[in-house]
Amino acid sequence: MGILIQGGRIVDAATDTDKKGDIYLEDGVITEIGEKLKIKDKSDRVIDAKGCLVMPGLIDLHVHFRDPGQTQKEDIETGSRAAARGGVTTVVAMPNTTPVIDSPDRVNYVHNKAKQLAGIHVLQAGAITQGEKGQELSDIEGMVKAGIPALSEDGKSVMNTRLCKEAMEVAEKFNVPIFAHCEDIDLRGDGCMNEDENARRLGLPGICNAVEDVIAARDILLARETGARLHLCHCSTEGVAKMMEIVKEEGLDNITAEVCPHHFILTSDDIKCDDPNYKMNPPLRTKKDVDALIRGLKDGSFKVISTDHAPHAVPEKTGSIRNAAFGIVGIETSFALSYTALVETGILTISQLIEKMSWNPAQILGSDRGTLQKGHPADIVIADIDHEYKIDKKNKYNLCAFRKCYGLDENTPVIINFGVYNPDNGFNDYESLARIMPDVEFFFFGARNGLFNASEHYNKASSLTNLHYEEMLPYELYDSAICTTSAIVLTGQFHVESVILHEAMNNGLPIISAKNGMLFDLLINDKTATIVDSFDSLYNAVVNINKNEVILDNAKELTNTFDYEKKGQALKEMYEKIIEESN
Repeated sequence: MGILIQGGRIVDAATDTDKKGDIYLEDGVITEIGEKLKIKDKSDRVIDAKGCLVMPGLIDLHVHFRDPGQTQKEDIETGSRAAARGGVTTVVAMPNTTPVIDSPDRVNYVHNKAKQLAGIHVLQAGAITQGEKGQELSDIEGMVKAGIPALSEDGKSVMNTRLCKEAMEVAEKFNVPIFAHCEDIDLRGDGCMNEDENARRLGLPGICNAVEDVIAARDILLARETGARLHLCHCSTEGVAKMMEIVKEEGLDNITAEVCPHHFILTSDDIKCDDPNYKMNPPLRTKKDVDALIRGLKDGSFKVISTDHAPHAVPEKTGSIRNAAFGIVGIETSFALSYTALVETGILTISQLIEKMSWNPAQILGSDRGTLQKGHPADIVIADIDHEYKIDKKNKYNLCAFRKCYGLDENTPVIINFGVYNPDNGFNDYESLARIMPDVEFFFFGARNGLFNASEHYNKASSLTNLHYEEMLPYELYDSAICTTSAIVLTGQFHVESVILHEAMNNGLPIISAKNGMLFDLLINDKTATIVDSFDSLYNAVVNINKNEVILDNAKELTNTFDYEKKGQALKEMYEKIIEESN
């Protein structure tokens, strides 16, 4: 069966094409491009692309799918779904997993899993050094034979210059590029955001531009000397922008560089408070740096736009910037953000944007993708660039694990109640909600109480297919559960540990709580949650899920300023007092 894409605006940077037309696909290959094409068989599928952009599938040279070993953050399947939704059909996954991808067997693990689960092309980069420890080179030849598209020590730099040069010599021998994360670890120290007045205002340690510039300059010099293909990842400074201008002027075609949307759209001035969601590496820089990056994108010094898509579990992005993990997501929104920031403002043409997100990345990989030419793979994206939409963190495809686990489609409303299986914990009210709201899936996650037979309630509610009594929520599902549910409901006095509430509040998730909850005085009050004291008030709160921005902002402010050390000390003193009194 063939596929006929009709009437779209075909844009292909490789052939300088920008015109309306049709494309016929057969067996995964582009077989014909023209006007008024006809189907070749009755079973052919016809796609009406009128009013839409038809372009090569995007190629993201820099993602973290966290598989193996960190799948509570992301995995190959969820990352691939997020990529496909963002129009990305090929990715290069970084090797800083657990364990590190530093051997052929580990490369094969990812590629084999991707063939089974991914709807896109997942290419696995290999680590430059064993375990990314910077001491001995990995089995580069073996990984090349296993199909790695590149070498990278992403997440850090190879600090030993002699070893870095040796790696480039080996990479040049086997004709694979090195994707360089440029960062002087010693110079960075404990820095967590850009070193400027904003860091000083927030009392946070800074990361100066030289942290990136020093290693970038070193790696450029080594690549010029060895002839190795070097690709600088997630460039963020004016200094690197100037270096790439020189590289372009000197015609050093073996050296390329990328910029990420967050680095050319946001600045450190956007960090208004100590918000861990703004923590990334490299950090958001100044407007002067952003202007330099945009000039480099416009004049061609920067040839690639990638994302450095780096998801984390919610607990790792809660609290202070100082202690949170580096990294943000981006693969689902990269094209939309880049189009809005660069094409609609006249900085780039649509063809130039596609060149940086499809054709140039394909050239770096030596791939035949990234173009719409006849005979090339049919990796095609259809985009409605006239349609405006709101980015909503609750609609992330890369956080679908919870819905997948329970067989729910993406549109089914979900409400979650946490607590302990106890007769006083609002069971009857929660069951009543499920009965009168059959289109909503209700979950009760609770620890067993030996004094209470929860089977009574299982049996009582057996006819309610939308009510689920479960054991404690598995850790690997916390993140996706928080992003899936419309609200957290706490119906009784026996609640969940505070970390889940911190996660929910930090993500702007409404809390609906009974007033007699154990955590009421600690986290929950009428300024941070909707308080209910009857079934009617509970029902009204769920039907009209609290969208009060003041309440949501109060909750986020509370959890961002929460001092775990002080609270831990207070708990210690409380337990010591209880022990003393009991003795």
